[in-house]
Amino acid sequence: MKSKKFLLISLVLIIAVVGFVYYSSRDNFEDLEKLGKQLPKSHIKTKAQITKLDEIKNHSVLIGKTKYSNGFLYTYIFDANGKKYMGNYFTKVRQFEINDSIPVIYLPDNPKVNEYKR
Repeated sequence: MKSKKFLLISLVLIIAVVGFVYYSSRDNFEDLEKLGKQLPKSHIKTKAQITKLDEIKNHSVLIGKTKYSNGFLYTYIFDANGKKYMGNYFTKVRQFEINDSIPVIYLPDNPKVNEYKR
């Protein structure tokens, strides 16, 4: 009896934690999208380094709320406020190689909001 009670309590706690993490991350995506609209107005420009290149074909990837397929997904890293931040850039045509330097912009108060800037 004690074992069943423990199992039930553990299961409820796991479901609660998973639900909390899901809803918290969903809100973060919405907040980042709202903040992303501020990028053209108030941003800092810097250089990022391409760290990963994935060719996407025969399937799609989801970044935020947008699906991308048949192209190239770049992951880049840059420094801001003494910390490292990551971003992604998708294009239909291969433009860069790993270790290439590219220009990016980010919000000074929240460098998680960033994008490749041509």
